[in-house]
Amino acid sequence: MPFGDDDNYITLNDHGVGKNRDLRDSRPGLAHIGFVVDSVDEVKNRLVSKGYEIATIGANHPFRKTIYFIDPEGYQFEFIQYLSEIPSEKNMYGGETNDIKRVSTK
Repeated sequence: MPFGDDDNYITLNDHGVGKNRDLRDSRPGLAHIGFVVDSVDEVKNRLVSKGYEIATIGANHPFRKTIYFIDPEGYQFEFIQYLSEIPSEKNMYGGETNDIKRVSTK
């Protein structure tokens, strides 16, 4: 359930359906937080150099790049780089040209 506008929003989600990290033992509360960054590649290189493992590489999308890490406490961090400033393109779901790539099983 999203709240906000085209540029700033928060979503409240249940565990959904489909494959994601195992949340069966999670308590209610924060499990995922996302940040908009200028360069997903720079963030990836910096975090990997500090010992963090990539959890998921987002699907190829025409208007954004995403990568996910899971911290030692189990929180999922998403880093997103928008490749367009047009709200309808930034917020377009669908259009991916491949599936996401799970890297870590944490």
